[in-house]
Amino acid sequence: MQVKVCGITTQKQLGSLSDETVNRVDLIGFNFYEPSKRYVTSALQMDGCTQVKVGVFVNASGDELKQRVEDYDLDMLQLHGDEDVEYCKAAQLIAPVIKVFRVGEDFDFTQVMEYQFCDYFLFDTFTSEYGGSGKVFDWSVLENYTGDRPFYLSGGIGPQSVAALRELDHPQLIGVDINSKFEVRPGMKDLGAVATFINELRK
Repeated sequence: MQVKVCGITTQKQLGSLSDETVNRVDLIGFNFYEPSKRYVTSALQMDGCTQVKVGVFVNASGDELKQRVEDYDLDMLQLHGDEDVEYCKAAQLIAPVIKVFRVGEDFDFTQVMEYQFCDYFLFDTFTSEYGGSGKVFDWSVLENYTGDRPFYLSGGIGPQSVAALRELDHPQLIGVDINSKFEVRPGMKDLGAVATFINELRK
């Protein structure tokens, strides 16, 4: 199972994610949504980063997507807002797209079907904000997703989630996105906890 660590904000942590203690991280997320507590406020040097670099955006302009891809050498775009089908198709001309859907109790999975052209989906917990809530949604509703697009699971996943993740069986689940439950403070991860989680998840 792939592991994406989202919300990296410092050069030191970015460098540490590539060293041998946590080099099993597959993707790293950088948040370019300014209201977020994990907003990237300084230029990060991507030299030496071997993981897939994912830029996280919320209703950003096409020009911003292009500029961030160029400035940060991003490999993928994670669209976490209210982006419609035409927006996502245009974004795919810039870089591969992970389209995020915020899942609540009454979430209708049929609405994701018109986005099947996207490269991946990410299912996160519904909140009034755009992610980073630290809350888990009811994973049993994932059985209602019958599409072909592989997806990442997010929302309140922490060190204690390993057993439940091992029991989760869905043919399109390819990875997890971890964030706030592994933080010392917003934007600063406990990389030792990240490494332990990955080791336990992949045993």
